[in-house]
Amino acid sequence: MEDSATDNDALFEATVFLSYFNDLPDARQPGKVVYPLDEVCTGRR
Repeated sequence: MEDSATDNDALFEATVFLSYFNDLPDARQPGKVVYPLDEVCTGRR
């Protein structure tokens, strides 16, 4: 049960961290964007 709580905490922290990237402007050309900006900034897939 404790592992589940730890997983939920980690998911919450990641969600809060990624929410900071929502306010960043993305000046890339929309037709050429392969990865969303939050994936580029954090290196996650």
